[in-house]
Amino acid sequence: MIRFFKKIYPIQQEKMRIKIQKILTVLALSFFMVPAKNCMAKNNVRDSIIVYVFLSESCPICRNQTLSLRELYKSYQHHSIGFVGVFPNLEHSSQETIEKFGKKYHLKFPLIRDESHILTKRFSAVVTPQVFVVQQSTGNILYCGKVDNSFESIGKRRSVITEFYLRDALDALIRNKDVLLSVTQPVGCYIVK
Repeated sequence: MIRFFKKIYPIQQEKMRIKIQKILTVLALSFFMVPAKNCMAKNNVRDSIIVYVFLSESCPICRNQTLSLRELYKSYQHHSIGFVGVFPNLEHSSQETIEKFGKKYHLKFPLIRDESHILTKRFSAVVTPQVFVVQQSTGNILYCGKVDNSFESIGKRRSVITEFYLRDALDALIRNKDVLLSVTQPVGCYIVK
């Protein structure tokens, strides 16, 4: 009888962990108020901004972008701008691998596993890395796409970065201006759905 419980307990523990992760994802989604699906370029009311960054531990482009993301988070955390790392590839991501990724690349913002693809579907995210800048009060997406132009295409990295799309969008929002370039085509690893 004791052997039976030893075998069942890890299964029950894993099921409970999955349920808790789903609840946390739903809470994160409701807390950050994200009803929008399409990219919009207007920022009519100045309020808190959330940057959702879709990431994957196994994507080399994501690993390359961590330094930029770390610097952006540090620069904008005092301007009512929050960052959330979202890991949508359920086959490759576990809470342990996400935590290791965060520690390895010194990411200080929250990292969550998109257990039921709630955020992935809400934003229609396709690749990692892909960012969505969202106005918290309305759920409007103010910018979506690349962090910068460090990659022209998969395997084609620029020697000099000349466009800083996410930084430019956040700078415009801080100044209460519209984001001039609200959509860019992201380059990265496809999200497995």
